Amino acid sequence: DEANSMEFVAALEKATGVWFVGGSQQKIADAYVGTLFEERVLAVLKRGGVVGGSSAGAAIQSRVMIQSGITQANIGQGFDLLPGTIIDQHFSQRNRLTRLMGAVDQNPLQVGLGIDEQTVLLVQGRMMRVVGAGKVTVCYGKSDKYDREAQQKSYEHNASLDLTSLRRIARARQAEPFPPKKIPAIKVKHGALMIVGGGGMPLELVKEFV
Repeated sequence: DEANSMEFVAALEKATGVWFVGGSQQKIADAYVGTLFEERVLAVLKRGGVVGGSSAGAAIQSRVMIQSGITQANIGQGFDLLPGTIIDQHFSQRNRLTRLMGAVDQNPLQVGLGIDEQTVLLVQGRMMRVVGAGKVTVCYGKSDKYDREAQQKSYEHNASLDLTSLRRIARARQAEPFPPKKIPAIKVKHGALMIVGGGGMPLELVKEFV
């Protein structure tokens, strides 16, 4: 109720930045997800502000949220600040690769982003940049059509990533490989097609159709 009150969210009306501290992402989610507070945080972004967070404050920023778990992720719901992703933190330091890989295996259309300590993923529009001492590891869900080794790749300081491209890769991994190994014969099995490029129909083409 408090997070839905106008009095509580008043400070966000003119805010240019919002910071989420560490601790428990589930406590942040329980307090704020689905409330007026969440709407106002999104509004800060829409008017050009900055939203940031460390540790739990990082994990909360993806809608599909890792809420707990050591090697196996328990999935909850966070803020939809970075669509199409699952964010994990303390990544290399706490050996969370298995946890994040399991999360994207459960949600194969999402892109997993594992962020090391003292490392930032800066996002503006569709472009993302790695800044800091560690790495950001990108993970994809398992696919029986692609090698397991292609599921992850790490990026270091100053590397640039395109979120749209990463999301397309995640979707493509769940589809049939292109081009297919065996190309089917292309034919119209029944009837006929007449495909006109526009610009009117000369009598000769009308007769052809008839």
